[in-house]
Amino acid sequence: MNKTLLLLGMAAGIMLGACQNNHVQQGAVVNDQDAQRIDAALLDFIENGQEKAVVFGRTQEVCQSEGCWFSYELEPNTVKALEAFENSAEGPLRALHVDFEEGISVPTNLKKADLYCSGTFQVSQETDSSQKTVVFRASGVRFKTP
Repeated sequence: MNKTLLLLGMAAGIMLGACQNNHVQQGAVVNDQDAQRIDAALLDFIENGQEKAVVFGRTQEVCQSEGCWFSYELEPNTVKALEAFENSAEGPLRALHVDFEEGISVPTNLKKADLYCSGTFQVSQETDSSQKTVVFRASGVRFKTP
């Protein structure tokens, strides 16, 4: 009898833990153990050309029509990375934007949420100006549902 109660208690605990794991994974697998803060990864890209990264940070803005892009909230260390990019030969950095590969999107209500991405940094130039921006192209995303 005690063994049965113990087994039932363990099963209930496992089920409760599984119910509380409300993370969503889309696209390529994102190993959050390998992730680094977005500001550190951005600085590594700017200084060393390290394009591939697994990053995390807090969302600042999310596409309100389809959830097809978002931007990371800028931390003080990120501002330092942005200044380093503005002083480089690449040109001024005005925005950090995350685009997704096809088939990936996030809920539109993920503003101020922690989000993990795997992907690559890229430099893009506006067609009507000489302004260059850094974009992170995500091949995978992992987030906790609100």
